[in-house]
Amino acid sequence: MSIFVCGDTHGLTDSWKLTNRYWDIQKELTKEDYLIILGDFGYLWSDLPTRAEHRQLEQLASRKFTTLFIDGNHENFNVINALPEVDMFGGKVGDLGNGIYHLKRGYVYTIEGLKFWCFGGGTSIDKHWRRLDISWWPQELPSQEEMDFGISQLEKHNWSVDYVLTHAAPRSIVALIGYQQKMECPLSMWFESLKYKIQCKKWHFGHYHEDRTFEGKYYCHYSSEPYWIR
Repeated sequence: MSIFVCGDTHGLTDSWKLTNRYWDIQKELTKEDYLIILGDFGYLWSDLPTRAEHRQLEQLASRKFTTLFIDGNHENFNVINALPEVDMFGGKVGDLGNGIYHLKRGYVYTIEGLKFWCFGGGTSIDKHWRRLDISWWPQELPSQEEMDFGISQLEKHNWSVDYVLTHAAPRSIVALIGYQQKMECPLSMWFESLKYKIQCKKWHFGHYHEDRTFEGKYYCHYSSEPYWIR
């Protein structure tokens, strides 16, 4: 059983990284293997799914692995937050059906014996070009309740997990990437306040459309093939 993570897919826009041609190893995987998409999943965009979206989801579901995803900032949160909840990995997940699941904000999930603290969301710096509840949703940033829940989960596990999975990164890491506008994201600033409290092997995130590693621990994913965790 293997676990992989990858950067933003934006529906079909950036899902080319999941093709057999680009990620050949998937031919050897089964539904007992997991791919975790680090936000901007993008396969759920319209309030009423279009025929094209149905085809895209069917195509993703037909792949040999099980798909998990955290939410990013470019998501239709009205749809994602309305998904039926099921118990999985020691917490609640949103169930799209056909082996695709949403890892909800704040939970520590145990997958194949490894602990993952997951927390989606981010800031859309282009939201002034977007339309409320059509191409931009205010739920992209977490509520105080979600942040409090995330803290309670970390405290429950003595602030120690194997991996942190987020869409945005801590502010100091964003500064190293060089995204001045995204440094002021409230979520990145909150992650910065947690950065030295959380004990983890690695912190994986997407959002910034780069593939870089910082301080030997913080991994930004975008165009590279899915990264093997175990």
